[in-house]
Amino acid sequence: MKSIVPTSRVNDPISSHLAEEEINRSGVRENQQEIVYKIVKRFPGLTSRELTQACDLDRYQIARRLADLENSGHVIKGPIRACGLGKRKAVTWFPRGPAQMVLFK
Repeated sequence: MKSIVPTSRVNDPISSHLAEEEINRSGVRENQQEIVYKIVKRFPGLTSRELTQACDLDRYQIARRLADLENSGHVIKGPIRACGLGKRKAVTWFPRGPAQMVLFK
């Protein structure tokens, strides 16, 4: 699940580019992507904050990896609903697959 799409923008500070390089080189990004993909498959329809209950990653790490996984076509956004933990409206997430595609037609 390697991400080849750059996540830092051209005008971001050098620290953002260095952090991106490190997370890619060390394998942390790929490891986090695998963790997040597995929990989305196991618990489809949760928000990024709700997904924190299933692993040791924080909401921000999960949200970044969900964006990676969405860009690579592994997950899709679902309906927006009130998050069970934060009570704010939030996007839900589903693994991409035939069953989920039927759900959103």
